[in-house]
Amino acid sequence: MAEEDLARGQGPLRRSAPTKAILSGIVVAAIVLVSWMGWSAAHEGSPLPTGTGNAGPAYVNLSIGHDSQDALSPYRYVPANFSVPAHHLLIFVITSHDGSYHRGPCCYNDSGVTGVLGDEEYLNGSSSGVSAIRASHIAHTFTSFDVPYGLNVPIPVASGSVPTMVQFSLYLNKTGQFTWMCVTFCPTMMESGFMTGTITVS
Repeated sequence: MAEEDLARGQGPLRRSAPTKAILSGIVVAAIVLVSWMGWSAAHEGSPLPTGTGNAGPAYVNLSIGHDSQDALSPYRYVPANFSVPAHHLLIFVITSHDGSYHRGPCCYNDSGVTGVLGDEEYLNGSSSGVSAIRASHIAHTFTSFDVPYGLNVPIPVASGSVPTMVQFSLYLNKTGQFTWMCVTFCPTMMESGFMTGTITVS
């Protein structure tokens, strides 16, 4: 998939699922939206944190795929729960094997990249960052309202058997345990161990 095809824009609207699924989606969307509004009001205009001392970078490698023992299982982040050091430059690399479009993020109209250095992500090894992904090209997100300054990174769909690699960097200087989640309407949206997990900063 060409990177220029992933430019900012709105994807096509899809016909809704059965009523029960719609209501569940509305409830989840409302919860996420309220969380986002609260974070936005608290941190509007605040600068992102930077490193201290001579701490070197730490790499965080995550993948989105099926259970290794069951090719038909739902897609999941591996690992879902992980630890990172405080006051280090954290370089995340997320490799996604999911080629499915999941109706875009439930609350982010522009599907923008926020809470990372430069508010940009880098796709498939490119040296040019992008600040948003078209909603119709999003498979998942890596989102957190818990970490200071918030975080939202959209993950584009994979192209056939070729996975999508997303890289971004940030600092997490406040210690503690923080929840991340995927906010697209994927089958295991916000399910712990699949599309929800924890980041432990120490």
